[in-house]
Amino acid sequence: MTSLRFSVAKLMAVVGIAALNLAVGRALWSYAPVLALGIMPELFVLQLGLVRWIRSRGGARAFWTGFIAVGTLAALSFAWSVLFSGSIGIGYDSATGKFHRVSTPGILGGDQMQALWGSYDALAERCLESLPLVSGVMDRSEFDLTSQLTLALVNLLPQMLAALAGGSLAVLIVKSRVRSSRLSVS
Repeated sequence: MTSLRFSVAKLMAVVGIAALNLAVGRALWSYAPVLALGIMPELFVLQLGLVRWIRSRGGARAFWTGFIAVGTLAALSFAWSVLFSGSIGIGYDSATGKFHRVSTPGILGGDQMQALWGSYDALAERCLESLPLVSGVMDRSEFDLTSQLTLALVNLLPQMLAALAGGSLAVLIVKSRVRSSRLSVS
């Protein structure tokens, strides 16, 4: 029977990466909880993809390259929608003692990206509501652990599908180039 062997350096690297993930997650959560719920699962998957990319060769490396590239773009699109969309807040004027509605416009397509992700979330919520076992799980009035995990998984799904499509496309591109280079040589 073979036993697993770990070096102290590898264990320290894993602990360091876990600590970095927790620090980033905590910082994102304190800034915008929705951003943390939408980005952190994808960042974790991209880290696993990076490990697979480092350890693979050939067509597998092409897949992981496309997976990481498109997955990163998908995660950035979600972050863009949260960070650069317009917002409406309430401001207090201390001179007059009155509250005012303050509107800040979105920049560089953030509003359009927010509309896209918001419509996806609404569609996912309607689909989940139609299932009897998970009805009410995305209730936004009570932002408990169940609704947070569901929101994280719902937002992870399109990012993962895009990353998988990017990886598959990268493999097809590499195969077509190899095939065309073989045809030109012969």
